[in-house]
Amino acid sequence: MTAAVTAPAFVALGFDPGLVATGYGALAAGPRGAVLREAGVIRSRPQLSLEVRILEIYRETHVVLEEIGPDVIVLEDVFMHPHFPQSAITLAHVRGALCVAAAERGVPVESLAPAAVKRAVSGNGRAPKAQMQGVVARLLRISGSPSAHAADALALAIAAMSRRGYPLAEPGRPA
Repeated sequence: MTAAVTAPAFVALGFDPGLVATGYGALAAGPRGAVLREAGVIRSRPQLSLEVRILEIYRETHVVLEEIGPDVIVLEDVFMHPHFPQSAITLAHVRGALCVAAAERGVPVESLAPAAVKRAVSGNGRAPKAQMQGVVARLLRISGSPSAHAADALALAIAAMSRRGYPLAEPGRPA
């Protein structure tokens, strides 16, 4: 008689890109819902030049990818506020570093619209940040609220899992 082989759990890694703080959150699919693997924030040093800050983010992302070994990386679509176009350009630099790190490891990258993420996680495509943090904490059974950057990254991972049909919470247990 041979032992049953269990397939490794699907792992989604969300990133909330930012030049100052890039949040990340990894979830694994479990029989009782999404399981928090790791969450945190990658910070760059503001006194450094743009290219060195992007390099810092890239290197730290590479370490996170090595440790977590995700099946997919999920990023939020870039949006541009008409009064702050430079923010979208800076965000694109960080997204580029994340995409290069993913490509080096052969990890596919998905991009989701912010409203789609909010709808998948909270049921409301216009949910405010505080509501999203609360829903993420409840779904993942986290005491307290995760940081805004980590919560945004975890919401991306939750949305990726939901789109694939993985349960987010134990059946019969309210989120």
